[in-house]
Amino acid sequence: MNDLSINDIQQLENLGITESTLTQQYKLFENGIAPVALISPAGIENGVLRLNKEQFDHFEKYFNDHAVSLEITRFVPASGAASRMFKAFYQFLESGTENQEVKSFASGFQAFAFYDQIKCSNEPDYSCAINNMINTQKLAELPKALIPFHSYATETRTALEEHLVETAMVLNKNEQIDIHFTISESHQGKFDDLIKSTIDKYSEAYGCNYNVSFSYQSHTTDTIAVSDNNELMRNSDGSLMFRPGGHGSLLMNLNNLNADIVFIKNIDNIQPDHLKSNTVFYKKILGGYIISLQKKVKELLVNLDDNEIDLNRVAEKVEKELQIRLPKSFNQLTPKEKKEYLHSRLNRPIRVCGMVKNEGEPGGGPFWLKNNDDEESLQIVESSQIDMHDKQQEEIFKQASYFNPVDLVCLLKDYEGNKFNLHEFTDPKTAFISEKSQDGLTFKVLEHPGLWNGAMADWITVFIEVPISTFSPVKTITDLLRPQHQPG
Repeated sequence: MNDLSINDIQQLENLGITESTLTQQYKLFENGIAPVALISPAGIENGVLRLNKEQFDHFEKYFNDHAVSLEITRFVPASGAASRMFKAFYQFLESGTENQEVKSFASGFQAFAFYDQIKCSNEPDYSCAINNMINTQKLAELPKALIPFHSYATETRTALEEHLVETAMVLNKNEQIDIHFTISESHQGKFDDLIKSTIDKYSEAYGCNYNVSFSYQSHTTDTIAVSDNNELMRNSDGSLMFRPGGHGSLLMNLNNLNADIVFIKNIDNIQPDHLKSNTVFYKKILGGYIISLQKKVKELLVNLDDNEIDLNRVAEKVEKELQIRLPKSFNQLTPKEKKEYLHSRLNRPIRVCGMVKNEGEPGGGPFWLKNNDDEESLQIVESSQIDMHDKQQEEIFKQASYFNPVDLVCLLKDYEGNKFNLHEFTDPKTAFISEKSQDGLTFKVLEHPGLWNGAMADWITVFIEVPISTFSPVKTITDLLRPQHQPG
């Protein structure tokens, strides 16, 4: 990496990025990022828990009994633009190409919650409706959170509004409902307008007070780009090219929350009211499980502070109840070393993640991994993290029977009630490098470890099976025509 100019250093200061951070990012390009080492897919009796009815009832009640005394927040990444959802329709307007998505639109566009906004006087004319959708109403220019998703007898609701409703249903014992959206700063006004016009209605309907907050992806998490031969890319004015660092950048936003427990869910994975009860039930299961787990971990850590503790018994509980595999070298440690090691493995953030059966949706899944310290742990892994040229690794990935729907509950405080610094529990070597094109140039870009991937690599992790009915993503606009997004 060439020496930085005075202007470069000033640019770094303006962004809040240190020279050492820049150097660390550059070294990732220079050295490359090694693929992860898969051991096996996680499955039933191998890292994914399947609870029975008695356990469901227990954890639902446990959540209802304890949630009211905890600070609980829902965290929703919602900065994504809706433009990707409409890609096929831009192509249609430019070239007249009717792919399957356009055909699906043509056969059912009257069922969209935003139909009244896009309909034409000649109702069957779907091409007119597409033109209205893209060029008149400009729905593709909105954040996905502000797209009308669902129709009801007297109203329509955006994705954001559905999150307000679902969160109130999950936290129905709590007087205050805290929900935090990460958004693009340029759309702040639109979000404020929607909240101002709807919040009283939902507060009255669900008997609660909403505390809705927003944050932006910080420019301090932006990353450099480099050419094929690892030269720093620059903008036309000579300044260093920086790009957003991916959803792993949101670890900073998550770290800034002052909550005991945080539910994380993507903005587009939301159901209409007649399907919400099932999703709400499983949210409470995951929440009850993590509150119960918190109690167990606290007891183990308090016992480890007691010199009379049976370390082998603690080790047995750690492996059996927390899905933590202790290394073979553990048995060779002295009692003092065992205690220190166990304390280190237990005093960490905790996440309980719902996992659904793999039905071919794109995205990551749960696996057992081995790290550089020869430790085995449960992780959520994306296909881009794997060396698909290694036939054994490719085969392990293909054997995955579960999928990550991004349905997490996170515990952010230690056993003494202090906030963890979440940045201490990441694996920076699990960042992503990919190629991008801009103005005819191809270059390499860096993304931070994914928020639920390497950004949480050193967390205590538990996977619980949840039904596919809790997963209703909207990746293209015609996904809203699926039965799970239509009125009951």
